[in-house]
Amino acid sequence: MEYKDLFPDVYIGPRKSGKTTNLLIIANAKNVPILVHNQPMKRHLEDYAKRLGLKNVRVITLYELDRGSVGGVIVDEAQLLLEQLLKVRIDSLSITTYNHIELAEITYEH
Repeated sequence: MEYKDLFPDVYIGPRKSGKTTNLLIIANAKNVPILVHNQPMKRHLEDYAKRLGLKNVRVITLYELDRGSVGGVIVDEAQLLLEQLLKVRIDSLSITTYNHIELAEITYEH
């Protein structure tokens, strides 16, 4: 394992840019659970994964996380999870990564 492998891939982009969609696809392929900040978000991602036809996606909340039974997690909306843990609004944050994927906003034509 290389040093850079110790840091997560980071998906960066505005709302509706495909960050969560990409994470669901990765979770499905790697069989790694997605960690979210609350039950409504869990239900939303489970429904979305079904609509995408992804059958191998497991979504969990922090309170369902069994640290002894998972080798790792994929975190969706990390800032919301941190705010929940810290009980304070996050103004700014930094993340160390050697692989960031920057996504542009997807525009939908009607």
